[in-house]
Amino acid sequence: MPQVYRYFGLIFYFWSNDHLPAHIHVTDATRERECVFDLILENSILIETRMRIDIKPSLKSEEITSAKAFISVFYPQIIKKWFEFYVCGKEIKPITIRKKITGEIEIGETIKHLEALQKQFYPARKTKKNGKK
Repeated sequence: MPQVYRYFGLIFYFWSNDHLPAHIHVTDATRERECVFDLILENSILIETRMRIDIKPSLKSEEITSAKAFISVFYPQIIKKWFEFYVCGKEIKPITIRKKITGEIEIGETIKHLEALQKQFYPARKTKKNGKK
């Protein structure tokens, strides 16, 4: 059960023998409460973080909000670690994040990630001499 991230009392982790869709488990520091978040992607861009409601007891509402904000910023790295762990069989070492995510950081970082993904998957096309693509 590799831990992926630690963030202000929340622990983000994968189960070692898990399944699709790509998702991440989040528990509080006491491991008394938990949530699972499915990462719904379209063209490698996070379009929804879907919380499973069948997990009891669930994280507190402020912990859920914090976890969703964290996922919205770090989803490219979470997906990369998911692939490395489940497909490549690499060991995952936990990373502790000590910078609080605020709405402003979340939006700015998400825009940067979207722009980077757009450049990676949809590079600018060169035009032909007659001006057509």
